[in-house]
Amino acid sequence: AAHFYTLVTNYCIEQNSRGGTSTMADLKLAEVLLKTNETNNMEEAYIIVTKYPVALLKSTTHKFYYAALAARICHLLHKKEEAIHFAKTAIALSVIVSPATGRQKPTTAGKQLENTLKIMEDISKG
Repeated sequence: AAHFYTLVTNYCIEQNSRGGTSTMADLKLAEVLLKTNETNNMEEAYIIVTKYPVALLKSTTHKFYYAALAARICHLLHKKEEAIHFAKTAIALSVIVSPATGRQKPTTAGKQLENTLKIMEDISKG
């Protein structure tokens, strides 16, 4: 994953652009690192997320994704205050996020949103 991340970010630098899929490349890598559930990868994921230029995120769905991802990473690293902040942000954004986003069936997207919100609620309680 790191190899492809490097290719994408180098391409973005060369093109002076971070539009489309490449905008989320950093966050997708952080998500992959999170899913490995290895401590050294969590630190890397944390660095990626905290250095991510959030202003690039234009849609509420992408902002929700960012906040939920950051909350999960911070929670696993025992960064309690940051985790709570990101979780509360994700919860607030979820009011705006439509369950029928992307290419997924509304029922699948709705279930994923419901699962993510449950995790965010748990994290937000500290």
